[in-house]
Amino acid sequence: MLTSALVAYGFLHYDQPLIYPRHLAAQNQVVQAPGSLTIEPLEPVAVTTVPPGSQRVPLLTLAFRADCWQDVPVHTVSLRRVGLGASGDIASVYAISDGIRYSRPRALSARDGRVTLSLRRFIVPACQTRYLQIMVDFAADAAVSGQHRFILEKEPVAASAGSVRAQLPWPAPIRQLTPAYNRGSLSVQVQNQSGRVAVGDRAVLASFILGGT
Repeated sequence: MLTSALVAYGFLHYDQPLIYPRHLAAQNQVVQAPGSLTIEPLEPVAVTTVPPGSQRVPLLTLAFRADCWQDVPVHTVSLRRVGLGASGDIASVYAISDGIRYSRPRALSARDGRVTLSLRRFIVPACQTRYLQIMVDFAADAAVSGQHRFILEKEPVAASAGSVRAQLPWPAPIRQLTPAYNRGSLSVQVQNQSGRVAVGDRAVLASFILGGT
């Protein structure tokens, strides 16, 4: 009688469902934020020339569109500089939206021209679009005739959204560096020659008076 009771208890105990503690079950769950975010450029292809040392030069404008599920915070934007120029020509890169700077100035990687900007409290409201401009400050000793543009990386942003979709690839605006110049006016006054023009190694054919303002 005692043996049969123990065997019955063993089967009943074996058939009981295995119950995990709550903290162990939570570790096996993957929580994914709902909603989606779409990123696309605004500026068409363009070539703009600026002198070395120029500041707050826009190189790329991005449109962030959130679906109507919820607001989407964007944490980082990853970019890469391409073009016939050196990364050292650009002193710093930062992001601006509505006249407010949302990232600290960062330098480009000298090896591959990459940079990741950390955004502070940049939130795209649900069912709305926000615009972000990628700005640069050029170095005062930047090489003349260098060409610079930005493209997004394959995983361009980190955001609290279920899915992030970027319109890749696309042609971005090009900024070309040109020598600095001063504005002003120049006047030329031709002087009348006295006497006949003589032929020789040091003959004076004409004389001018130049004036500048």
